[in-house]
Amino acid sequence: MSDVHCDSFFLPSRDKIPVEHPGIQYDQTPRPAWEELSAADRLILWSIRALAEGQRNWSLVQKELWLCCGPVTIESVLQSLHEMLTVLAVHHRRVLTVRRLGNANLSADEITLLSLVVAAQRGHVSKTEAISRWLVRNNGQEVMIAAATRFAESLTRSGIKLTLVAANA
Repeated sequence: MSDVHCDSFFLPSRDKIPVEHPGIQYDQTPRPAWEELSAADRLILWSIRALAEGQRNWSLVQKELWLCCGPVTIESVLQSLHEMLTVLAVHHRRVLTVRRLGNANLSADEITLLSLVVAAQRGHVSKTEAISRWLVRNNGQEVMIAAATRFAESLTRSGIKLTLVAANA
């Protein structure tokens, strides 16, 4: 079989393409579907998605979280969520993928963000540190750990317990 030439690139013949590429693999990680998440997990993920779409959703997020948290803890929940997302915006290692509101599929980054908060809520320091290292650059890791921990603690004080199965792995 001969090589095929096109105007701007060279395409090797089929017999010269390796069967497997050692540096590339399919993502076959099983991810929970939106429906499989607990109501608390969906609330936090929905809040992150809504805020990722812009500040115009801040009042909507406030109202939804207020309904679940109540007047006593709502301020700390909102402040710590905002702080965690600000740390991500400033110190991110790469741009994260967050699905649009209403999308039933979860991105790997959304699961990672939920896993960070779950690990912090459960007091799993080493998992919280490892996930933080994955999400933010070195100069933002301590701040990210502190922000995620404050957010997790404020959720706990509000009676919101996250249960993401992926965080158990």
